[in-house]
Amino acid sequence: VLELGCGVAALPSLVAAQVAEVVATDLPEIAVAAARNAAANDLTLRSMPLSFGDLKASSAVKNSSKCGFDLLLAADVLNDARLHAVLAETLEVLGRVGGLALLAEQNTSTAKCFFEESLAAIGWTAHRLCLKEVFEALGSNATFRSN
Repeated sequence: VLELGCGVAALPSLVAAQVAEVVATDLPEIAVAAARNAAANDLTLRSMPLSFGDLKASSAVKNSSKCGFDLLLAADVLNDARLHAVLAETLEVLGRVGGLALLAEQNTSTAKCFFEESLAAIGWTAHRLCLKEVFEALGSNATFRSN
């Protein structure tokens, strides 16, 4: 499992680490802070620096796994449309053939552009999963905040 843009808490990585090998990535200073934060809370987190589009850093991250990652996680990384192409390239480099990327995004206008254009440009297909539809399918009356 690889988390892109883990932030200082790296919560998805910490949860996933309970069942799989995980690498959490973010900008260099944030990756260091995430590892320190995890250690301060007696948690283990393997973090590595990664800026989207940095091929040298992407290679180092990929080499830390056997053949790429089966599952890529990211949340709120699509706000800057100027980074969409390099994020798509990063996914392509780091993802294993047949792998899965799960990206959560609150800003649906920029996300739509990423999924329809940037991923299509590298030959990936995308499927939108709306949380409201998930709640409805589960028969839940829970709600999700909207912006």
